[in-house]
Amino acid sequence: LRHWKTMKEHEIPLELEIGYIPPSSAGQYPGLYLFSTPARMMRPVKFLPNGKIDMIGSFEQVYMNIACQNDTIIPGLTTHQEISPHNMLSILANLTPFSDHNQSPRNMYQCQMAKQTMGTPSSVYVHRTDNKLYRLQTGQAPVVRPKLHDELGLDAWLNGTNAIVAVLSYTGYDMEDAMIINQQSHQRGFAYGNIYKSVVVDLNESRKRTEALSKRFMLGSDVPDSVRKFLDKDGLPFIGTRLEEGNPFYAYYNETTGSTTIKKYKDTEIAYVDEVRLIGDDRGEYDPQKIHIKLRVPRPPVIGDKFSSRHGQKGVLSQLWPQWDMPFTESGMQPDIIINPHAFPSRMTIGMFIESLAGKAGALHGIAQDCAPFKFAENTSAMNDSDENPPAMDYFGEQLRRAGFNYHGNEPMYSGITGEEFRADIYIGVVYYQRLRHMVSDKWQVRATGPVHNLTMQPVKGRKRAGGIRFGEMERDALLAHGVSYCLQDRLLNCSDYAKCLICKKCGSIFSVLVRRGMLTQTERKMDCRTCKSSQHLSLIKIPYAFKYLATELMSMGVKIKIETSP
Repeated sequence: LRHWKTMKEHEIPLELEIGYIPPSSAGQYPGLYLFSTPARMMRPVKFLPNGKIDMIGSFEQVYMNIACQNDTIIPGLTTHQEISPHNMLSILANLTPFSDHNQSPRNMYQCQMAKQTMGTPSSVYVHRTDNKLYRLQTGQAPVVRPKLHDELGLDAWLNGTNAIVAVLSYTGYDMEDAMIINQQSHQRGFAYGNIYKSVVVDLNESRKRTEALSKRFMLGSDVPDSVRKFLDKDGLPFIGTRLEEGNPFYAYYNETTGSTTIKKYKDTEIAYVDEVRLIGDDRGEYDPQKIHIKLRVPRPPVIGDKFSSRHGQKGVLSQLWPQWDMPFTESGMQPDIIINPHAFPSRMTIGMFIESLAGKAGALHGIAQDCAPFKFAENTSAMNDSDENPPAMDYFGEQLRRAGFNYHGNEPMYSGITGEEFRADIYIGVVYYQRLRHMVSDKWQVRATGPVHNLTMQPVKGRKRAGGIRFGEMERDALLAHGVSYCLQDRLLNCSDYAKCLICKKCGSIFSVLVRRGMLTQTERKMDCRTCKSSQHLSLIKIPYAFKYLATELMSMGVKIKIETSP
């Protein structure tokens, strides 16, 4: 069957899946399974007996012996061979440049980060209504790309920027995977992006099922001119309106009460109205009760935003350094990015070094460099072998030498601050950098005072609700070890659930202190301890409200709590 299929004989289609399950296999019922239905995942491999292309499916692949390279063929057992060694990698893994020169975990990190890239998710933004969509505004086609990049047409779906990267320890702001970006590159639009957010408003949510349609999107006559600057007659925002916190967002008119309700924009981030959609039925008999507003939030890179090369070398932007203080080469080139040399020895991402060489040579000669894995030899003996390319360092080094640059990619550089030449030559080249969607604007959480829980009087949780972050036991132990007890008191009491309370020092109760009978007016209020029948031992103390709540709960179960105070 397989021979006839690959030779296109007896009208057997190439897409026929032939799943032979031997009697010895555990789990699956043995037999010959044939599938010819459409919509099955199939891929091409080489059929060894006749050297023809065979299409295999996901069902039969499990029970077949497919070799990757010639030296892995087992005579009498192996029936097929991969057309290319690249086929053992996923699409994402194939897009990693020179991945065979990297330590394997770094390639896996890159496969994860490629999905977190702020790239080009669509070419028809006007028709998209995603809840949240990230878009890179200034994407570039990579100089260094595998053939798969062109086969998939990824030049139309850009997800990064070509950057001149210097490997250099400069200013100390690039420690621990942080990176410095040239401030003028940033001002020219390096890695700028947008976030598109959707807001859906439904007037039916507040309407009872039997109630008539009394609300419609429009402005009444009672609306001031300050609102009309933001909203049209239909109560919806103008396209392109710049919205800040507290600005009118949309409005609707209630025909029953004759009043206009104006809803305000609540987010702290500045946004622009990109689109407004009316959502109704096709007949248009009723006023639309539902609208969709698409907001565009500009996101230029700020300190704390995350970036990554295509080799798992991720880091945050630590400083936008002025161009006049950046180091420069003898030809006057200045880097867009400075990355610390300590990022390389332990990670062993040699692929990034080779990409830097290849990108530099490609930019100088005006060519796109192929960076598919397994293309270059790993030893110098292959330089005389016509079947295999020389090592990548020699291949791209020769291109650099022909362009008049150093064979190894190093260049003398000068400090932008002192003007002196560095004692060592600096490795500088072109690397494709990705901007990731992890931005500090979405994560930062700072609060002094704000909303509290009405039961415990402690701060509520949640960044969107201006809540606090819980200060746990381990954090407490760390402050105790440092000896900063006042800081501990500030975090756990003053900025949390600070409360004042009267206590009777004689009986140690905080619940027996009550207002003296007959004195109910505010000016005459005097407190007594009901147990001791006296006000002599009363004292004002400060305690966490959560402790007071705990004591109340215990008291309701008949457990007495006695508090001892120092004189």
